[in-house]
Amino acid sequence: MKRLALLALIALVGGCRKPTTKAPPPPDPALTAVEQLEIAYLSTRDLYTKIQIMSELSDSTPAAAVEVIGRLFDFEQDTELREELLVSLMDVDGELDAKRELLEEALDPDLPEPVRLTAIDHLIGLGDKRSLPALQKYVADPSQEVRRAIEDALNELMDR
Repeated sequence: MKRLALLALIALVGGCRKPTTKAPPPPDPALTAVEQLEIAYLSTRDLYTKIQIMSELSDSTPAAAVEVIGRLFDFEQDTELREELLVSLMDVDGELDAKRELLEEALDPDLPEPVRLTAIDHLIGLGDKRSLPALQKYVADPSQEVRRAIEDALNELMDR
């Protein structure tokens, strides 16, 4: 739902280039489908294409998809795309430990506030009490909104 809203907003304000009509190079048969998606993501500047690739990644082999989403998250500088990568992460089946680890890394105060808030929401969604120490580590986050979200997350996870 959030992804659709982002696409609608982009279309409304014209925030990205129109997709090119140039055909992408043929895929290297030695690469896996997930590796090809990662290369395609890194090779494009088109927002629509990146979001489509995220969707395809979340439908790929779970372990490989989570690994690639993690690398793309580390590489990506755009705040909204980082949030979308976390949404795609949650769309991957299984791999709860790997998801939790990436979401905990996304709590870093050096990351933009919206990314940290998205990570907190998804940690609550996972409902894994093993996230409590990571959340407790950031109770003194510089952002008041993040601190409040962490307090809410701690309370919610402790009550489960």
